[in-house]
Amino acid sequence: MEKVLIIDKPKGFTSYDVVARAGRLFPEQKVGHAGTLDPLATGILIILIGRATKRQSEFMNLDKEYLAEIVLGMATDTYDAEGKIIGAASTKQLKPLNREKILLALKSFQGKITQTVPPYSAVKVRGHRLYQLARQGKIDLSTLPKRTIEIRDLKLIAFQPLTRSFLPRLKLKIICSKGTYIRSLTFDLGKELKVGAYLLNLRRSRVGPFTLKNAAKLANLNHYL
Repeated sequence: MEKVLIIDKPKGFTSYDVVARAGRLFPEQKVGHAGTLDPLATGILIILIGRATKRQSEFMNLDKEYLAEIVLGMATDTYDAEGKIIGAASTKQLKPLNREKILLALKSFQGKITQTVPPYSAVKVRGHRLYQLARQGKIDLSTLPKRTIEIRDLKLIAFQPLTRSFLPRLKLKIICSKGTYIRSLTFDLGKELKVGAYLLNLRRSRVGPFTLKNAAKLANLNHYL
């Protein structure tokens, strides 16, 4: 058997959760995926069944498109909304933020860039997952692995300035190469703007030619049988 499933992963599920569910439907087949999505993220997850698992690198190398919602003015240790706050900007720092300043900052992230892997990630260092080391307080942030990735397109979709009730927020559309961490992009953007930032929501809207129109809901996975 060789089967490729395009799943719209819901929030709260790990990529392995989806693989495990597919594995129960195809118990005699090898099952894998082509590109991890964090539990916080939603959107396209490619599940490979049987002989399709041998084509994993082919799918992994496809461009990815994301829609990201980012909060400015606060940074967390996980670079997303689930982490511990490690820094916060003052109202004085946040008030001058405007669309022009954000567009200028975004320019520095386009093209090929060096990106540091987030401390809370599944990347292995000395045989241990980084998130395991981070939870144990055994991680040196200065030695986190670095990768060369490519941001092929980076568009500001919306910007909401500081209000009495909400920190500034922005929405980005990102087209990037494999290995790109949108959480790291968010954290680095916060540093570039000197106010901090964390990822609030993330949706993978496309992988290569596969869009959300091609994707099945996880609850409808048995329709592939």
